[in-house]
Amino acid sequence: MFNWNMLFILVAVSVPGALFAARGGMSTIERLIERTDSDQKLPPRNILLLLTVVQTLVLVAIAAAVGTALFEGVGLSAPAFEAAAAGEPIGAEIMRQLKAAWPLALVGALVFVGAYYGYFRRNLDAETVRVTEVLRGELGYGGRIFYGAIVEEILVRWGLMTLFVWILSLLIDPLNALAYWIAIVLAGLLFALGHIPGSVAAGAKRTRMFYAATLGLNGWASLVFGWLFWQQGLVAAIFAHAVLHSLWAPIEKRVRTKTFL
Repeated sequence: MFNWNMLFILVAVSVPGALFAARGGMSTIERLIERTDSDQKLPPRNILLLLTVVQTLVLVAIAAAVGTALFEGVGLSAPAFEAAAAGEPIGAEIMRQLKAAWPLALVGALVFVGAYYGYFRRNLDAETVRVTEVLRGELGYGGRIFYGAIVEEILVRWGLMTLFVWILSLLIDPLNALAYWIAIVLAGLLFALGHIPGSVAAGAKRTRMFYAATLGLNGWASLVFGWLFWQQGLVAAIFAHAVLHSLWAPIEKRVRTKTFL
């Protein structure tokens, strides 16, 4: 039987992230129209915010429904959300996943941030660095946590990765580690590619280094998040994503201020 309670909870925890993303995206939309010298008029701000939130939540609902329908049959899990849906305590399960996830979450975040500042940022053109860092700055710390860590993990790991494992289960019986790694990589590739259109629209230059940075950094993060989802559960992936942004956001704010102001 489909777990409607779990679907509702997954959508509900995504609402703050959808709100943060909509608010941060407004500046991007307005700036894009200015850059194109368009005479197009935006709908009233409140209407546009509402439409953006609804669009995000519809996508979340689809991904949440796919994951909820398929996860039990393919060896993936979200124990804390399952417990919440059953009306059971969730604290112990959340703590178990956090304790299991934090070493890899921290190492993954340090590698990501080290690669960005140690190599990619130095080799990207200044305009691409500026616009991509402005985009993340407009999203804000709350957006990076509630949208980046929660909404994106429900979309990518819970929805896409679970779907890919299910498709592979039709071809590989029984499922093996290779099938899960293929699903991790495929979901991670789509996650990385999803970052490109917004950055390009904001003014990032389509250089080889831009694509290398986008695919390489997000691909690395996806390997960490995907493995933790597979081995520990959805909360572990969300936690690792939150650790990355918690480490990166204050560093980026400080470095951006020194560089561009």
